[in-house]
Amino acid sequence: MAFLRVVHHHVGGGLIVVLDRFTAHRSAAGRLTTQSPTAFEFEWLPAYSPELNPVEYVWKHTKCDDLANFVPYNVDELEAHASASLTTTRSEPRILRGCLDHAGLPL
Repeated sequence: MAFLRVVHHHVGGGLIVVLDRFTAHRSAAGRLTTQSPTAFEFEWLPAYSPELNPVEYVWKHTKCDDLANFVPYNVDELEAHASASLTTTRSEPRILRGCLDHAGLPL
């Protein structure tokens, strides 16, 4: 919720937010709609549709590309490498655009 408020503050106008149907997301959308009825418009992905969710492609990139054949010594090492992969991915417009394209979501 805080992230969406910050984005709304910087972008202004109404935002269209695409969410999966995770319980926490539905709850947050309800609260944001109550607090700011015109600030956000929510579009919901179908109940089970990982192929439409660009975040699934980000995770796929992390698991199948950056961490392919990686064998961590422990959970902390796995977390560090996964976090590093995600940090790098978020600054790669080409990869992020590919995730959106695979999901079929035009910008």
